[in-house]
Amino acid sequence: MHYHRGIYSLMAIGAMFGMQGCVDHGYDLSQDIDMTMEFGGNLTLPPSSVAPYSMKKIMNLPDDGSSSIRPDGALYGLSAGDYVLVQSGSGSSTTFSVDEVVITNLSAAGANQSIPVNFTVPAGVTLPTFGILIGGNATSSGLVQKIDAIENTVHMSESGVNRDLVSLNRIGTDIRGVFNMWVGMNNSRIDAKIKRGFRVSFDPSLSLEVVSANVDCAFEGSDLVFNADATVSSLDLVIRITGMDCSRLPSGQGLVDHNFIFDGKVTTTGEIEVSGVSVPAGDVSFNINTSFSLSSAVIKSIEGVVNPTVTIDNTSFAINDIPDFLNDGSSNLDIDNPQIYLTVDNSSEVSADINVTLRSVSNENGLLASVNVGGIRVVPGHNVICISRTGQGNRNDITGNVTSSDLTNLISTIPDYIEVADCQVAVVQQPVEFVLGRDYSFTTANEVIAPLAFGPALTFTYSDKEEGWDEDLEDYNFKRVIISAQTTNTIPLSMTPSVRAIFKDDPNGDRSRDIRVNVTGNIAAGTLSSPSQSSFTVELVSEVANLAGLDGIEYTFAADSPIVGQPLNESQALTISKLSVTIAGGIIVDLND
Repeated sequence: MHYHRGIYSLMAIGAMFGMQGCVDHGYDLSQDIDMTMEFGGNLTLPPSSVAPYSMKKIMNLPDDGSSSIRPDGALYGLSAGDYVLVQSGSGSSTTFSVDEVVITNLSAAGANQSIPVNFTVPAGVTLPTFGILIGGNATSSGLVQKIDAIENTVHMSESGVNRDLVSLNRIGTDIRGVFNMWVGMNNSRIDAKIKRGFRVSFDPSLSLEVVSANVDCAFEGSDLVFNADATVSSLDLVIRITGMDCSRLPSGQGLVDHNFIFDGKVTTTGEIEVSGVSVPAGDVSFNINTSFSLSSAVIKSIEGVVNPTVTIDNTSFAINDIPDFLNDGSSNLDIDNPQIYLTVDNSSEVSADINVTLRSVSNENGLLASVNVGGIRVVPGHNVICISRTGQGNRNDITGNVTSSDLTNLISTIPDYIEVADCQVAVVQQPVEFVLGRDYSFTTANEVIAPLAFGPALTFTYSDKEEGWDEDLEDYNFKRVIISAQTTNTIPLSMTPSVRAIFKDDPNGDRSRDIRVNVTGNIAAGTLSSPSQSSFTVELVSEVANLAGLDGIEYTFAADSPIVGQPLNESQALTISKLSVTIAGGIIVDLND
């Protein structure tokens, strides 16, 4: 602290008080008079004070903002001027998808099914109105022939379905099919009136739509219902199966051991009316022919459980321009609540649990610490996950908190960079809606935010020097100097001072023993709202004939016992007040030469 230069300047001024008398310039003082003078007694210099020694000065951060430490606490839920270690890291982006399922095994058993209706008529008659009732109750007048409902079976299957599909509750599909029906007499097609209410019923697990039809019809659920009578020689319906409720399928169907199987029926019911047809004598056979064929089938989306492979690349971020006293390898920066923010934009519908390993690395010493963090749940959309020592971050956009009690180990010695490595992603096995064949992304970004608020295990030292005294003190000697000071401290750290003499041209510090230093007392921690009052004393005792070569002092403050959780702030300061200097036993001044 810079009050030491003032102390020794005052000592030199005090020593010169005895040299204000007249001197006869006719004498050669160097030969005629011994110019060694002693000023005895205890000399106490007037009390003085020293300008506050602020945290801003102690930090001495570069003006270009390159340091990872900034007085930007207000941006992170703290107070203005609070120091925060903030550093963003390189992000990563990964894409993943689950392929669509193309179903290649398609068949419709009972296709071109012919249902005969046989009876005998007299020769040369014109057939009166004749109804064929396919299941249900007749509405036609006249002759009605009743037959059972007509069924066509449908089979779809695909083996070796993508193993990313675990289970299916529902699927969205693009399955194209054609239903055809025509009526014949003795195997020759004739016009027939299909009565209103006629139905072509599909499996109730299916969702369907009409692509094209030559009659007025619409789906009611899975039943295609005719809204009006229609006379046609052939009924042609192009339909699309848009989805399937797999939960309604019987056991053994749907997704089974990564094989997809569907067996269903197309059931035809209703009434057909034939009239005005001239028939020959004898036996007459009417035929009703139905078929249902599939041209293509693709599963395009699912509601179910998927397990795609998601990989996140390793990322890192550098820690830049840290003050030397914080970056000392012997320090233990027990940060109260360091925070690592993992931001993930998840464009998919799946949630995932992430495990990562955080590593702090020194360019000189290699790996400093490694912390494994699990239980990071990422949901669809924008995620801001705060990994912290306390389980509570400072930002207001946090979507999830993860507690890691070992996190402070990463920066107990501040590293050159921190790695986010070995990211393991496990997709949560719960039903979701998922579009197949689409690329989804996990885009990540990382940021470390460590408010410089310390925990109980903090230790570090801050050292500085006052030099350039050699020319002022080479002619002086003193027996003992006692410096007493009272302090006001708003820095939330307890500090124990120590002092060491520095001699010019003494790189190894061998001559420091020529000045014996005793320090008593320490400086208690305080805050801006509750400053502490303390006192300490520094005693310097000369062990040599004079102080030639004494060029200054190195002073060190050992910081520990912080006020836990109280951040450092650029406005906090240590103020030395009522500084008094007592020169005990007098001063010897050698003015010979």
